Amino acid sequence: AGKPPRTALSAQLAGHTVGIIGYGVIGRHLARLAAIIGMRVLVADPYVPAIAEQGVELMSLPDLLGQSEFVVPLATATPETRNLIDGAALARMRPTAFLINASRGDLVDEAALEDALGRKVLAGAALDVGLGPFQTPPDRSARRTDVLATPHIGGVTPESLHSQASDTVDQVAEIVAGREMRAVRRQDDDLDVIVLRGAVEGVVEFVEERRVLRVARVGPVEDDARDIGRRRFVEKRLEGHLALLSCRRRRY
Repeated sequence: AGKPPRTALSAQLAGHTVGIIGYGVIGRHLARLAAIIGMRVLVADPYVPAIAEQGVELMSLPDLLGQSEFVVPLATATPETRNLIDGAALARMRPTAFLINASRGDLVDEAALEDALGRKVLAGAALDVGLGPFQTPPDRSARRTDVLATPHIGGVTPESLHSQASDTVDQVAEIVAGREMRAVRRQDDDLDVIVLRGAVEGVVEFVEERRVLRVARVGPVEDDARDIGRRRFVEKRLEGHLALLSCRRRRY
């Protein structure tokens, strides 16, 4: 207090290179935005054979890591992509590059990132996710001066929350109508279990007669505190979705 604010130079994005790992819906949207502001856009995705969009270059992950100044992992969190950004991947990055993870904490080896930052292997990181409760970044990373950390709130706005609730209700309505759009149905302990792959990720039980959703399991089958916390978090969010479903039920 009472001291003049510190000034620092910021980074200009135009003319620099962003590397996007995973060319799904969010990856494609980010690529378009980056191209519009004048960035060179690189993409690595083993499941995309070619990219038609002008100004977007498809290449291998090692090449992308070596050429990008901003690396943005947006791959789906699966056993295959767990610790996708490990020590070897970080070692391929430029010492002036930044890692931006706003996808899932599972994609980044947190211990390897901490080590790489400590050895100045890369310039810094921005983390909106991690392996902490509710996908929050680890405290040890958040304390670093070369890390910008937010507690998984990068996309939390009134509009996005309403959108998520509406998407979930639309998916449930599809299931009620006998259509299984964006959902996978399976039998689990004699219960109809539905994997909703849209706004709310997780395994939920749908009881059609009462229009009730109950979270059965969220994410990997784990019994640790992190999994239990995530389950309770999604259950709480679904309570709000159920209220919206109740209001819109007559439409279907």
